[in-house]
Amino acid sequence: DEHYLPPQMKVEVYMKDIQLITEFATAVRAPTPLMAASVPYYVAALASGHEAEDTAAIHAVLKEMTQPKG
Repeated sequence: DEHYLPPQMKVEVYMKDIQLITEFATAVRAPTPLMAASVPYYVAALASGHEAEDTAAIHAVLKEMTQPKG
């Protein structure tokens, strides 16, 4: 099922957390390669109207990215 409501963690809230984590990791010079790799998908979820949905809504983003065009 592609139901992302009600959210356990909204995409918009998670994006704020990502910013805080990134700032802290940068300050202590800790690499975060897996988080860095995931950020574009959450940004895409936010940009495509999933901000109030659960973070699992990145599934919809990934599904859209893999659909054949045309």
